[in-house]
Amino acid sequence: MNTETNNKNENLEKKINHLISSLESLFTELPNLEVNTIIVDTITPTYFIPEKIYQDISEISEQYLEKKGINQSLWPSYLELRNNLELEYLIINKNDSQLPLNSTEIQQLLSNSRFLQNLRKIGDIKTILDHRNQQLNNQEKGVENINKNMIYAQTKIGLDGVIINRYSEEILTHPNQDLILEIHRNSISCGQQQWQEFLQNVIELLQKIR
Repeated sequence: MNTETNNKNENLEKKINHLISSLESLFTELPNLEVNTIIVDTITPTYFIPEKIYQDISEISEQYLEKKGINQSLWPSYLELRNNLELEYLIINKNDSQLPLNSTEIQQLLSNSRFLQNLRKIGDIKTILDHRNQQLNNQEKGVENINKNMIYAQTKIGLDGVIINRYSEEILTHPNQDLILEIHRNSISCGQQQWQEFLQNVIELLQKIR
């Protein structure tokens, strides 16, 4: 009976230690708070399909961009996405920066939470670049369009207290400049509150487990 009890206690302790380890890992790798303000034509549901985004990013090259008719002014930004994906893979697999093409290896890679999280961010940036490319191509064809689906204001707040603000040049002459900036400030306040509450919940949970 004592042996059975000890085994249960050991299993329980292992599970608790695993949970603590997972939470501490999450707390250590928590991303910075990032708030982006984007004007879009309509708000449509977005679906995150890791396999498709991975394939789209991994195929990027100068030949690929030329074939797709991507405006050359955006080539550096697209190529940077590919480089960032390789960097994320290198962080996980320090011996190789060559992105895997085998489906089994890709699925294994996509099971990594850190890689998956950063892949989503890279995919979001690509979506913005795709819209920007469409706008630039329309301008070259003489099609009038308003700059939408682009980031007008961006704020990043780090865990170390560093705050970085970026503003698009277009915001300086935008007719709704004040309204956009007010919405952005309100979004920052709301984001900070939710971020702090999440951090506090993680800390309290770790304290209870300890």
